[in-house]
Amino acid sequence: MTHKEPVQILNSVSKYSMLWLLIIVFFAFGLRIYKLDDRSIFLDEKYTMVISQAVVMDGANQKDVFNKPTFTPKEFWKSKNINDFNEAIIKGDIGNSPAYYAVIHLWMEIFGLSDFSARFPSVIFSALTILLLYLFVKRFIKSERIALLSCFLASIEPFFIAYSHQARNYSMSFFLTLLASYLFLRVIENEEKKELEIKYYIFYALVAVLSLLSHFLTFTVFIAHGLYVLFFLREKRGWLGLGLCMTFAVSGMALWMTIGGGKYTFFSLEHQAKIYRAESLLPLSMQHFGSVLVATPKNVFIKSLPIFSDLFIFSNGLTESLHGAKNTIVAILVGFCLIGLYKLRPKYDWLAAIVLVGISMFYYSESKFSFPILSLTTFMVFLTVEYIFKNSSNHLTWFLLLMTFIPSLFLVVWSFRNGHTYGLTQRYGGFSFPYAMVLTSIIINEIYLSKSTTKWVITILALFQLYHIGFLLKSIYDDKSAKYSYFTVPRRPNLHYEAAQKIKLLYQTGDTVKYPNEKMMFLSEIDKTHLNFSLKDAQLTNLYLPKDAEYIQMVDTAEYNKIVIVKKKTKKIIELVDLGKRY
Repeated sequence: MTHKEPVQILNSVSKYSMLWLLIIVFFAFGLRIYKLDDRSIFLDEKYTMVISQAVVMDGANQKDVFNKPTFTPKEFWKSKNINDFNEAIIKGDIGNSPAYYAVIHLWMEIFGLSDFSARFPSVIFSALTILLLYLFVKRFIKSERIALLSCFLASIEPFFIAYSHQARNYSMSFFLTLLASYLFLRVIENEEKKELEIKYYIFYALVAVLSLLSHFLTFTVFIAHGLYVLFFLREKRGWLGLGLCMTFAVSGMALWMTIGGGKYTFFSLEHQAKIYRAESLLPLSMQHFGSVLVATPKNVFIKSLPIFSDLFIFSNGLTESLHGAKNTIVAILVGFCLIGLYKLRPKYDWLAAIVLVGISMFYYSESKFSFPILSLTTFMVFLTVEYIFKNSSNHLTWFLLLMTFIPSLFLVVWSFRNGHTYGLTQRYGGFSFPYAMVLTSIIINEIYLSKSTTKWVITILALFQLYHIGFLLKSIYDDKSAKYSYFTVPRRPNLHYEAAQKIKLLYQTGDTVKYPNEKMMFLSEIDKTHLNFSLKDAQLTNLYLPKDAEYIQMVDTAEYNKIVIVKKKTKKIIELVDLGKRY
C-alpha cells in the first residue's frame, strides 16, 4: 500500500460514511484506552517490560550487578547491546517477537517507561486495525455499508479490546497480518489485470517479514495466502513474484533463527511440548499451567469449539452459557423455523417469529436469553453457508473463508502433533477475526436488504447478543474475565510501581532498600538461573526508578513478600509494599 492509496480510498467515501467512520474509530479508541492501567501488569507483560530493555528476568545477563551484596539503579540500568537483547528474548520468550520488542523499546525511549506507556502501542495498533479494515472492505468488497459494519463489529469485539489492554505483541500482529492481506490482494488484483506494480510485491515482502518477526504463528496467515495462490492464481508471473516475496520473508525469519535470538526457538518449543504432555497426564489439581488435556479427538473438540464459535460475534460465548441437550435441540429447531419464515415470507412472518421465539423462551429451563442466541446462530450459519454456495465462483469469498479458518485449524493440527491441548487458545488464531467480521457484515447486509419482515425479529435477537457483549466488556474492565484477561479476582494496581514511587519519596543517602526473594520453581535444568533465588522483584521495581539513581539496594533471601527501606542511622524498617499474592 502506497502512502497515497488510503487517501485516495478515503477521498472516494461519502461525507456521511466518513462521519460514521470517525465516530466508530474514536469510539473504539475510547473503549481501548478506558481503564488501560488500572490493573497491575501480569507475568507475560512483566517479561515484555524487561525484554524490551534487553534485561533477562532473574539476571542471567546482569551477573555483575547482582553477584555483589548491594547494587544501585545506575548499575541496573547500565547500557545494553544487541547480544543482551537477543539473550533476553531467548530466555524470556523463546526467541519470539523481536519486532514487537524493538517497537516497545523505541516507544518507551521516547515516551518513558510505565505500564500505561507499555500498553499504549497495543491501543494504537488495535485502533489502526479498525481503520485498515475499512480500507480493506472498501477496496475489495466495494461497499461502504459493509465496511462501516465491519469496523463497528471490530470496535466492540471483546477479544480485540482485551488484547489492546496488554503489553504484548498480539494487536501489532493482527494489524500487520491484515495489512499483509491487503497488499496480497492488491498483487492478485494487478496480476488478474495483467498489470505489474513492483511496489506492492516489495511492500508485501517487507510486511510479511515484519509479521513473522512480530509472532511466529503469523505464518498461518501466509499458509492461507499460499493456498489461495495454489487454487486461484493462474498467472505464472504472480506465482514467481509471490514466491520471491515469501522467500525473502522466510529468509529474514531464518536469519533470526540462526544467528539471532531465535536460534533456540525450535528446541524450546519441543521442550515445552514435552512439559505440557507430561502436565496433561496429571490430575488438574496438580497442574502448573491450568487445564492441559491429552490431545484426544474429544478433548481437542471441546477445547477448540470456543475458538471457532467466538470468532463470530453472533455466537460469542455460547459454548460457556448453554446447558441441556433438550434446550439445545429446541433452540436449533427454532433457528430452522426462523430460516423458513425468512425465506418463505408468509403473511405476518414477523409476528409468527415473535410468537415462536417467545414460546421457546418459556420452555428453556435455564439460560433463557442464551438459547435464543443459539437460534440466531443457527439462522446466521445457514445464511452464511447459502451465501458461500451462491458466491462460490467469487474468489474473494474463498479468500475470506481461508483467512477465517486456516489459523485456527492449524492450532487443531498442532495440538494433535504435540499431544496436548495447551496451545488451543484464541490469541494464537486471532489473526482470523477481521475476516470473520467481514463475512458476518456481508450476511447482516443481506438480511438488511431483504424484504422479509422476519429480519426485525432477528434484529431483536441480535440486540440480546449485544447485551451479552456489553456484559463481557464489563467483566474485562472489572478484571473478572478469565477467558479474556486471565483473572477472575481483580488485580491490584502495580505494587512494584508503587514501591518505586515510595523509594523516590522516602530514600535518604545511606539507606538500604531490601527486596524479597520469590521462591523459585524449576521445571527442568533449562529454567535454572545463575542464582538459587529470584531477582524479579528487584528488577521489576528498578524499571520504574531513575536510571542515574544511586540508591543502595539488596535482595533479602529470608523475606518472601515485603519491600522495605532500612534507615541508615536508626536501623528503622519502613515497609513500602507487601506483595502478597503474586500475579
